Formats: sequence, structure tokens, C-alpha cells
Amino acid sequence: MAERFDVAIIGGGVVGCAIARELSRFAMTVVLLERQADVARGTSSKNSAVVHTGFNVPPGSLKARLNVAGAAVFENVCRELGVPFKRVGKLVIALQEEQVAELRALEARGIKNGVPSLEIIGRDEIKRLEPNISGVAALHAPTAAITCPYTLTIALAESAAENGAEVRLESPVLEISRGDEGFTLATPRGAVCAGLVINSAGLEADHVAEMAGVRRWRIYPCRGEYAILDRSKSWLISRMVYPVPPKGGPGLGVHLTPTVDGNILIGPSAEYVRSREDTRTTGEVRRQLLQEAAGL
Repeated sequence: MAERFDVAIIGGGVVGCAIARELSRFAMTVVLLERQADVARGTSSKNSAVVHTGFNVPPGSLKARLNVAGAAVFENVCRELGVPFKRVGKLVIALQEEQVAELRALEARGIKNGVPSLEIIGRDEIKRLEPNISGVAALHAPTAAITCPYTLTIALAESAAENGAEVRLESPVLEISRGDEGFTLATPRGAVCAGLVINSAGLEADHVAEMAGVRRWRIYPCRGEYAILDRSKSWLISRMVYPVPPKGGPGLGVHLTPTVDGNILIGPSAEYVRSREDTRTTGEVRRQLLQEAAGL
């Protein structure tokens, strides 16, 4: 017989684990189903680990509201979980005078979203903050922060488990059926029945939705490659350094991001690929990333 839970969460990335932790605070039974041998094996461990402030998202959107609210509580969450958190700040650099107007537009958007302490600074202040960076002006976001994405995800899962949620690894969902009493999810470790199913399956979220009969979503995988500098080069920057976002591009442009471990990330690139499992890194993109980073 299928084991019964109030809620089944599909996907052990940072979102699924955060939901599991939050629901484990309440009087309900929760199971998290992850197909890999550990949590944080997908996109949740393959990013810049940036706690964004919220000035890049459209005002009035749900993303803007949650981005700003999430950034405000992130430090406390990391403290509760014993996860690294550093409020290093961020500079968005204008390399030409004609880009300054775009900085002011970003500033206005951020202020409308409720992002605190934003300011436009000039060439001299840029050099004072980051001696190895050049630009005619920059948007300074001192509240921007970094964390460790895989440590955070693991800590969220462990906290959920300590609170009574069940975390099942190596448990991909193979089939979803719906009956009078909820959903039945078939896995290699046996079936699970739940009144509510939460789809946090990352790159496979559209496939999971389709198993449940929802076919209006489709994932278009976009691969981002990084170059990682040795810790001996950590002195090059002390905060995040971004270019003015490229117009019409899929991302925010190639940027420099310090990590909590003392490395510097250069990237990411942005390339739409056919396979969701295509996580290759290439010499060609590495050279491109280093060349673009040299312009900052």
C-alpha cells in the first residue's frame, strides 16, 4: 500500500528543501522526494550563490516582492542554519557615459521595489571601493550578499528532517495518478499518496507537471559556464562587480563574484542547449569569459 502524507514535495533543490523546512513547522506529515543520491545535486549547486537585492526585477511583480522580502530575512535564516553569509555589496558598472542612464533606471526600479541604500557613485568612488575596477559610474548596492548554495540546501533539508519531515533520496517520481483522496506518486522505493503535491523539480519541473496532467509549461535549458580563480587571487575584488545588463540577452552579463570560500567566479555565460544534462565546460567559453572580465 502507498504510504500516506499530507504533502509530497518533488525535488530536493533549495526551493524544495526550504518548503519542506517551512511546512515541517506545522502539524502535518511531509515527504520530500529527490531523484539523486543527495540534495543540491542540480541547479541549486550550480550558480553564483548571490543573495540578490531586487533592483533587476519588474516593479509590482511577485518576483520583486519576494526577492526584496527574501533578501531581508536571508541573513537570519543563514544564522539559524549555521550557513555562511557575507554582505559584500555589489557594483553595477557603466563603462561608457551613455550607460549611466541605464544605471539610473536600475536605481529607480530598485527604489520602487523597496531595495535599501542604493546610490549612484562616480569614477573616484569606484576606485576607492574596488581599485582594480574601472568605470565612469556605478550603481552601488551595499546590502547585496553571498552564501554557499549547497551548504544552504543541505542545512534546509537537515532542519526539515529534524522537525519530522521525511527526506527520501534516490526516489525519482515515475508516475503520478489522481484519485478521490489525492495524488499517488510511484517511485522505485514504493508509492506515496498525498493530498497536496508541490512541484519543485527544477529542470524537470515541466515533465513532472505533465505527469500530473498539466501540459502548458516547457523548460528551455540554458547552460551557464564559469571560470573560477584560485584563492590566491581573492584580493582582486572585495564585492560583486556586474556590467550594465546587456539588452535582449538571456542573463545579466558576465560578472565577477567572490565566494564565501575565497575564490572569484567569472561568468556565467548563457547558451541554450538541447540536453538538460549538458553541464560541460569548454575552453572556448573560458577564454571568452576571461576576455569579457578584463573589460571591467
